[in-house]
Amino acid sequence: MTGGAQARKARTRERILNAAVDLFLEHGFHGTNIDSVASRSRSSKQTIYKYYDDKEEILEHVIVRLREENSEESLKIDFDSDDYESELAAFGLCYLHAMLRERQVQTFRLCVEMARKTNGLATPFGKIDSEKLQSYLSDYIKRLSARGIVPRGDDADFMAQAFLGMVRGNYHLYRALDESFTPRRKELSAHVRQVTRMFCAALSRANSS
Repeated sequence: MTGGAQARKARTRERILNAAVDLFLEHGFHGTNIDSVASRSRSSKQTIYKYYDDKEEILEHVIVRLREENSEESLKIDFDSDDYESELAAFGLCYLHAMLRERQVQTFRLCVEMARKTNGLATPFGKIDSEKLQSYLSDYIKRLSARGIVPRGDDADFMAQAFLGMVRGNYHLYRALDESFTPRRKELSAHVRQVTRMFCAALSRANSS
């Protein structure tokens, strides 16, 4: 096969996958069929079946693509800053905004829909982003511990998980269940500040005990 033919095949496959990603997020797995993917990608069903055996195989590639998209999410903390409360608050607010983005919420809905399937794709996908951020935040808490700000020996992984859970609250769930639920930035900022104050106060008390 010539290089030009390979490039055309790659472009066709990419066009089909892009259409499938959008359709699965918009309409879910059960609300999407091969006909709709063909129409959205400006391809024939016969062309699609040259690349994918069935809708389930397309879903596998869709989840891989969404995983790659989410892995690009980069929330940063200044590990050397002395103002750890401000760093945690800024990190928490960015995290909450990311969780409430429409594409992220659509991805969550798709994972919930697929959770009862036996292919095991949805569950590990749903954990990837949160586990990555939790690990990053855990490393930061360990750094605080090394500087004597957080008690040594405390479970940094648990603390990171608890902080993200408190920041997320019910906002993510409410957004997934109700498309009209759109909390204002001021409300989200106040929520994260309150969570961060409580979290840091708990750290402070533990450090002084």
